[in-house]
Amino acid sequence: EHVCEDYVVASSVIEVGPDSEGDNPEAHSQDAKRMVLLGSILLGSVAAADRAEQRSDSEFQLEFKVGIHSGRVIGGVAGMTRCFYRLFGDTMNTAARMAHHAPVHRIQLSRSTKDLLPADKAAELEARGGIAVKGKGMMQTFLVPIAA
Repeated sequence: EHVCEDYVVASSVIEVGPDSEGDNPEAHSQDAKRMVLLGSILLGSVAAADRAEQRSDSEFQLEFKVGIHSGRVIGGVAGMTRCFYRLFGDTMNTAARMAHHAPVHRIQLSRSTKDLLPADKAAELEARGGIAVKGKGMMQTFLVPIAA
């Protein structure tokens, strides 16, 4: 989904629904791991493109921030003349806030996403400490290490 200059990616939003037999913790853990991997790939691609074009401090350099939050969302069709499927809820707002407050070229995670990651991946994260998040107060956040 595209919202202004932000792109939103969601995972497993269709798999758990009203006819579901319940949540699948292993699937959620895999989703969190895949979202971190996707963010890392995107940031790596931007860095590679900048290097290939020999861009360093030019006005054309892309600045990426990635924010990931895990939780429940609600979805539906919005609009009367130009209909779009949209995702709504606190999870969407918090993910947007994670991206907004992330340092440039970094991936910032909320505690809920960190808690879903396998122990070895969670142990690699850098604790950023508490940050003030609009509508949420202070939140513990974590940064994914920069790939070498």
